[in-house]
Amino acid sequence: GTPYNIPVCLWVLDSHPFAPPLCFLKPPQNMGIHVGKHIDAKGRIYLPYLQNWSHPTSTVIGLILEMAGTFENELPLYCLTAEGGARQKELLSHIAEVTD
Repeated sequence: GTPYNIPVCLWVLDSHPFAPPLCFLKPPQNMGIHVGKHIDAKGRIYLPYLQNWSHPTSTVIGLILEMAGTFENELPLYCLTAEGGARQKELLSHIAEVTD
């Protein structure tokens, strides 16, 4: 398959390693988010690995491997058309508020 770079942001909270990180897509301005089973409209990532997080067996490396396997089968991003740019700026603004 074709390799893709999927930019993500992992927020490792004070409760880590007992609680999972918060995970978001961080798409560039020319990319849109495919909303689906594992991604919401704001780019938050939902995976069984996160839901079933259990210290000490769950790890950030295991999470990244799960993301890679999932996103290989279900691409979370797509190229935007010109009219999609305004919506993308709104999403990026929201993600910046949450992650900055």
